Amino acid sequence: MMKITDILKEDIEWFPLESNKRIYVCNAHPTKECFLMMNNFPEEPFWTLFFCGEFLNFDDEPKQWKITYRNQLT
Repeated sequence: MMKITDILKEDIEWFPLESNKRIYVCNAHPTKECFLMMNNFPEEPFWTLFFCGEFLNFDDEPKQWKITYRNQLT
């Protein structure tokens, strides 16, 4: 069974969810709850990762992740 910390080791591309400006989604785990939320930094951790009912807070995203921010969309 995959753990939430395993997600941090994967090569994942994240895209902003159109209907929510703080949520990012990926295609890496389409049959499971897996999304990333940008928080109110610096009062909160920069990111929260949600995976299969668990969550993990962190500030620096893994180097192997590619996050496409809204301002990068054309």
